[in-house]
Amino acid sequence: MTVARSLRPLANRRVVAGFTQEALAEALGVDRTTVGRWERGEQLPQPWQRPDLARQLRVTLEELDDLLRPRSSDADAAMVRIIGTVSA
Repeated sequence: MTVARSLRPLANRRVVAGFTQEALAEALGVDRTTVGRWERGEQLPQPWQRPDLARQLRVTLEELDDLLRPRSSDADAAMVRIIGTVSA
């Protein structure tokens, strides 16, 4: 379980629920790269995908929202990307 603790919250929950990115993607009918983008915070699941995602991860929709909420280090990294884009 050491590996799971070092992952982002959504990835951690996926591992705890027993899924690989590929298996979760297949269960949801999306591409594996989509799951990776969700886990890295590059993209959020569409509203109609969230009930199925929560069900597969065995969490409530409220808990899923918490898993998807950016953490301060994620927000800092996003701000650096935005600032870098604006100044470029």
